[in-house]
Amino acid sequence: MIQVRHGVADDARAAVAVWSAANDGSGPPGHADRLLVWAVDPDAVLVIAVEASTTVGMVLLLAGRADDGAGPLLPELGHLTGLAVHPEYRRQGIGTQLLIEAKQAALDAGRTRITAWVRDHNQVALDLFARHGFAPTGRTATDSAGTAMVLLEASGDEDAPPV
Repeated sequence: MIQVRHGVADDARAAVAVWSAANDGSGPPGHADRLLVWAVDPDAVLVIAVEASTTVGMVLLLAGRADDGAGPLLPELGHLTGLAVHPEYRRQGIGTQLLIEAKQAALDAGRTRITAWVRDHNQVALDLFARHGFAPTGRTATDSAGTAMVLLEASGDEDAPPV
């Protein structure tokens, strides 16, 4: 049985290993290292999916910042990164459970807006986020690996589609 819970610092390496397995070397250079640093940041929430004692999924909720993360903290903004499910555990609803828990953690922290960058060709992820109230903002960018990305955003207000 899969359990979704908030992780602690000791869970970070296993969680990032799942992200690495899920991305099979196609992620931006150095992103796994950044995920490790962010996972232990006191302003971040690591959400993990565990079966028995094995971590099988992860997502990070970061405190949102202006200027694509380079500027000052924006109290109303949360940013999701690193949503990943180990390839052997996909298509079981784990990504949905992770996203629901991360979105709830954002709302619990008073974050009324939540963003996430997603690869523009990752239709599975785009569909998952859309089912949970995320929509394209119109912003696009290219990550450090040269992959086209689209910025998604969800509102925490009562008019947003339910999770």
